[in-house]
Amino acid sequence: MKTKPITKKNKVLIDSAKFIAEKTKVPLRKKQNLAKASPISKVKLFSRTLAFVMMLLLMFGAYIYIEGTALAETSKTNQSPMQMVYEFYNAQVDYHKKKIVRDVLLGSGVKNDICEVIAETIVEESKKTNIPVEMYLAIMKKESTFRSRAVSPAFAKGIMQIQGGTWDAYVEKHSLPVTKKDIFQPQANIMVASVILKELYDYYAKEGYQEQEIWHYVLAAYYGGPASVKNGIKGYHWRYIDKVKQYYSEFELQMAT
Repeated sequence: MKTKPITKKNKVLIDSAKFIAEKTKVPLRKKQNLAKASPISKVKLFSRTLAFVMMLLLMFGAYIYIEGTALAETSKTNQSPMQMVYEFYNAQVDYHKKKIVRDVLLGSGVKNDICEVIAETIVEESKKTNIPVEMYLAIMKKESTFRSRAVSPAFAKGIMQIQGGTWDAYVEKHSLPVTKKDIFQPQANIMVASVILKELYDYYAKEGYQEQEIWHYVLAAYYGGPASVKNGIKGYHWRYIDKVKQYYSEFELQMAT
């Protein structure tokens, strides 16, 4: 078989083919090198992926824990966000009321530690009975001028001036956690007076009186006893009522500031 002589044109083609062959070896070598390195790269990639997944799981777990705790606390207190806002508002209102009460008592010469007890008790009793704080203060001022050791000519005692027999009757009837010895203690005296006022209010409300009339009868009965108003409110009742109402208006203005 005869071979054709290599012409210049054929030589160029051969050289081109060699050049292309050499060029194609480089990518192949790179692929081979990458193939050799791939186990290490895969391990690194796997490690990083695993770490990322673990981080996500930890973050998700933390989120679930926090949400679960928050829901548990919410279910315990059974509070909605609006209820929490409402309670915060009420706490601020209570604080303001206590401050006014303390200022009134301090201005009347009551000792600071007793002021704290009286202010706390009045606000708490007011919340239980819906009797305004101003009413407690007004009765207190009229009855004893805020003196916890006061004793009247008729032997009514304490800051709200309660008769011994009345004290015993209401303490027994309502199973109140106080004794006769506590009658001069402001907290106990206010608590018993609060029960008396609430019972009188409920009684006259059931009788069908309007709000203002109810309080006229409550104050008259508190001052002279329920039996004293069976035939209506008399002149001596009105003098007491008018004085309490005057003090009430004064304290109402202070509460509004």
